Amino acid sequence: MSISPAIKELINKLNQDLTQLEQNTREALDLLRLLLSQFPENTLLIQFFAYLNNVLFFIESYRNRIQRSFTFLSEIEVSDAESQETGEDLSSMLGDIIEDKMRVDRLLSRLRG
Repeated sequence: MSISPAIKELINKLNQDLTQLEQNTREALDLLRLLLSQFPENTLLIQFFAYLNNVLFFIESYRNRIQRSFTFLSEIEVSDAESQETGEDLSSMLGDIIEDKMRVDRLLSRLRG
């Protein structure tokens, strides 16, 4: 079955946002490593470090889910209801990714400043 243009566009947006989120997360981790080398007992820095590593884990998880959704929609004859449900799941994922992007961007801004 062919994937609808709206879902293709959503998948492209998800992948772009994940790439940007990953770049910002890795930059924040690099900055945190420097600070942790100077203040290894700082619990706030340790919490930030753990959070950012969780974000990297979720990025991989999101990418796997997106790939599975794409494969499901393109290789199997799916009903309109299944296609709509998959689109809703992807849309929900986009909301989660946007929230993570905002949190990481705020943290990165604090680390740079």
